[in-house]
Amino acid sequence: MKDDIERLELEFSEAIRTLPEIPSLRVLRFLSDASYSVPSHVQDKGKELQRIHGLPFVAEYEWAAGLWSVIREALIAEHKNEKP
Repeated sequence: MKDDIERLELEFSEAIRTLPEIPSLRVLRFLSDASYSVPSHVQDKGKELQRIHGLPFVAEYEWAAGLWSVIREALIAEHKNEKP
């Protein structure tokens, strides 16, 4: 169990650092718990990413991919604002 948590922490940190279009399935599973009430436009983006990246056809991955997309876009926008 502790190894699973440590792996998730490492993979989540890596995703935040590198901002891939889609993080690992472990990170997506973690995000799926927080994504049940995402707005429909976020779900639609998740569906698109699910098709593009061949994610398993499971609603939780769709929602999580959409949520990750929102997080990723916000981090990228913030990073661009920090540059001189």
